[in-house]
Amino acid sequence: PFDRAILLATPNEGTSLTSLKYLADLSAFADELKMGGPGALARMVPEGDGEVIHDVHEDSLFLRYVGHDAQLAKRYHVFSGECLTRLQVVGLRAAILATKRVMKNRLLPRVDSPVVRRQALRRINQLHLPREISRGDLVVSVQSALLKDAGHSTRTALNHEQFKSDEQVIREVMESILAK
Repeated sequence: PFDRAILLATPNEGTSLTSLKYLADLSAFADELKMGGPGALARMVPEGDGEVIHDVHEDSLFLRYVGHDAQLAKRYHVFSGECLTRLQVVGLRAAILATKRVMKNRLLPRVDSPVVRRQALRRINQLHLPREISRGDLVVSVQSALLKDAGHSTRTALNHEQFKSDEQVIREVMESILAK
């Protein structure tokens, strides 16, 4: 039993960006190598133990049950973020379309293998702006963060990392914790 739960930008319906986590891990590892040399690998490996990343894939077994109890959901205070403006989203979509056009018209003709060219074309056609970016905090979409029947919801214009340090969010979390 619990009195209340505060969920800060939690992907309650999962996030399609979990498949890109390896890029973030690779970047972090490269930074660790620059800074720490031989100890970098030892510091990075434990991070994957018991990682929650497996539980935040869309439709994971864990997420199927979060928020499905209307009585418990009334105790949740859910925070979500939508950090890009509509104009920024339109600009990103236009950039993706332009990039796809360049890849199809300039890069694909240089690929000799028909098999590789077909696979590359399929991947290019699949490129899109994920909802986590277009309608979210760059990691979690607003839709995924919200929970049906949640007692309280707060939407911000923050990106995912800012939730940890934003003074207003911290203030609201403290007020929620201390509320009777």
